[in-house]
Amino acid sequence: KEGWDMDRLMESVPPLVDIPRQQPTLRELASIHRSDLVVVVSTTEVSLLVHRYQVSARKLRLAPFFYGPRPPSSPGFAERSHIVTIGNMKHGPNADAVAWLRSGLWAKVRTRVKQLTGDDVEMHVYGAYMSDHDKAWTSRQAPGLRMCGKAESLECLASYRVLLAPLRFGAGVKGKVTDAWWHGTPVCTTPVGAEGMFALDCDPIQAGARVDPGTPWGGFHGAVSEDQLAEDTARLYADEAVWSASVREGARILEARFSEAVGLRFVEEVLRISNDPRSTSALREDNPTGAVLWHSQFRSTEYFSKWLELKEAPGQGP
Repeated sequence: KEGWDMDRLMESVPPLVDIPRQQPTLRELASIHRSDLVVVVSTTEVSLLVHRYQVSARKLRLAPFFYGPRPPSSPGFAERSHIVTIGNMKHGPNADAVAWLRSGLWAKVRTRVKQLTGDDVEMHVYGAYMSDHDKAWTSRQAPGLRMCGKAESLECLASYRVLLAPLRFGAGVKGKVTDAWWHGTPVCTTPVGAEGMFALDCDPIQAGARVDPGTPWGGFHGAVSEDQLAEDTARLYADEAVWSASVREGARILEARFSEAVGLRFVEEVLRISNDPRSTSALREDNPTGAVLWHSQFRSTEYFSKWLELKEAPGQGP
């Protein structure tokens, strides 16, 4: 009935010595240490790699999205109605979010919005790869909740007053959030949904630390319980001043972090470092773990070839 904040999520990660459960993590960390540059998508990942797994901050680069200029105008508060969520239903966090909505969260949101506005608000769920069970869901089972199937265009987001993303787990920067901001739609989500989606007013490593729920944002991002999400969503839906401030802040973050101009600077920096032997040499000098892994990889190949030679020798086969 609730999500987790980022601290609790991090505490749930198994230790690296739990090798059977951490095989994917160990493979990824080995690849990261062998690489000269590593592209990550959120400040949370930067902080995790530096502080928990001792990866050098010098080799990490944040990869932004590449959003073009926002439309010169979009529908205002009074021209919009209802609440929306969107996401590929083959992706576990999205499917879980919809299951949470249907199990009781949406009923609380709808009731609270009704109390504040008097509106019989609806929740429209868009997403590719909906199952037959999803498509068969009717509003009789959860009044006001509609399963709309695949969205023909993301422009539909501009007609809704709020995007609700009740994500209880997941990782990385959420495209549904930035898509909503681009269309002038503020967002209500959990700490997981807001991961790495703040303006970089400080160093990326520090920006990945725990964010206060009161930090200015393009909506609300601190709720982990059904009651909190219902209250935040209803306030964002009902209060025009809060809504307008959230739209402006979402646009500011989009421009500061995820614009084409920021993306091009990132690409130029990566290309410059990659094509400069002195830069790559300096990065490798600062990466003894990577050197050990490369050395071990080549030595394992050497010993494997000796084993094959011995195996093929007369009288030595199995």
